[in-house]
Amino acid sequence: MSELGIGLGYSSAIGFVGAGAFRYFVLDGVAPGLEATYLSGGSDSLSTGLLMAAVRLVPVRTPSFALVLTGRGGRVFFGGHEDGWGAGGGAGVLIMFSPTAGIELGYEALRLLPSSVCADLSSCVMHGPVVGIRVAF
Repeated sequence: MSELGIGLGYSSAIGFVGAGAFRYFVLDGVAPGLEATYLSGGSDSLSTGLLMAAVRLVPVRTPSFALVLTGRGGRVFFGGHEDGWGAGGGAGVLIMFSPTAGIELGYEALRLLPSSVCADLSSCVMHGPVVGIRVAF
């Protein structure tokens, strides 16, 4: 089974956010894949692009919800700043609308590497809530 995810958002602090993910379940509850995210940068942040390899684990699943854990790592691109790498993960709950579609609610964190990349930033950790639509096919 394959999983496609999309997310869109906006805030004055970070600007527009667009995200997409594709995963393929190679084993029951284990899905490696790719993720891409773009933050346009608002009043408090730089424009940022993320291109990550990821592994999603689904340790608990019922017809109405699933617990999802995701580990990720890859390239972090900053507009007007030195690029770097990132590694981290997230946890969430997938609330199903149908057997193949649902909304994901969770939280994620990503550590920027090496530390020299974030020496002039307010933090070496990017973190925040996750809200997205997931569709399996």
